Amino acid sequence: ATSITMLRIWGTAAAVGLSAGVWSWAPSKAEGGPATSKSVYKDTNAVPRTQEGKVLHVDVGPQEVAPRIVTVGAASRARLLAGHFDGVNGQDPQRVPGVLYHESSRGFTTYTGTVDGVPLSVIAIGMGMPMMDFMIREIRSIVEGPMIMVRYGTCGGLQEQVPEGTVVVAALGSVSVTRNPDSFAPASIGLPSPSPYNISGVAPADVLLSNAVGAELSSTLKREVGVQTMFGMNVTADSFYGSQARKDPNFDDRGDGLLESLLSRYPGLMTMEMETFQLFDLARSATQPIKAAAAAIVVANRPTGAIMDGITLKSVESLGGKAIMKAVAHHPLD
Repeated sequence: ATSITMLRIWGTAAAVGLSAGVWSWAPSKAEGGPATSKSVYKDTNAVPRTQEGKVLHVDVGPQEVAPRIVTVGAASRARLLAGHFDGVNGQDPQRVPGVLYHESSRGFTTYTGTVDGVPLSVIAIGMGMPMMDFMIREIRSIVEGPMIMVRYGTCGGLQEQVPEGTVVVAALGSVSVTRNPDSFAPASIGLPSPSPYNISGVAPADVLLSNAVGAELSSTLKREVGVQTMFGMNVTADSFYGSQARKDPNFDDRGDGLLESLLSRYPGLMTMEMETFQLFDLARSATQPIKAAAAAIVVANRPTGAIMDGITLKSVESLGGKAIMKAVAHHPLD
């Protein structure tokens, strides 16, 4: 039996550290066979690498990812965006020479190609702050020099004047809301009863990058599908349920009044999702520069309960993704 794997055909190295060659497909022997004496991975107290020198979870090496990254949640959205790489022209990006494609066993999907000749990677991470943390730290460890990372995802809208279908750029930064386990501990164990949710301060976005992303989105989406682009603040939750004040009779989540508390503290909040704060927080903590921005499609408006239709969502995913890729490709790294 055989499985499909990617082989790299190297050419002259590009300035950003990516090969100017192409990637091609070739069959390899199926995984399995006798065990070896090699360790599972190395550098357990740093950023672990496989024996092949790839980061452990995203499973890519230094020559397989660009310093400009658009990150999404769903693998299907990453594939959609990869369709906008140079030379794809309506083909399956997973089968186009010149586009790297890899799925890791931990749920990360990576495509690397070019946009207007500029190397760029699209990486799907799944959901949540831990997955964003894995991606940023592991990719940062194998890319030298300044980087750009932009998230393009979906979210809930927190204000009536931010209707479903709107795309919001988190130019005013992001805060986090996380469940406080001590609040749910029985009083009999002697712990105080603090607030059930912790709300952080603001992690900033890169203003110039956010403006560039917003300008490209606004121009493209208004012209092509009549969709509005807005600028505001984001809140990132550590759960889709309790920390976003959804009602679940199976659990004591104590979420009543949580959204109101968030909006009272941060009146500029427009969107709620599960990843952006981690991106912004790590970008400001990085020892090598990372310019970070984020935009999200309002799939559902929480105050009104209105939900976006699937056909429009698909169009906004594709057109908005193309606009962001263009903005990222043409924005200076330093």
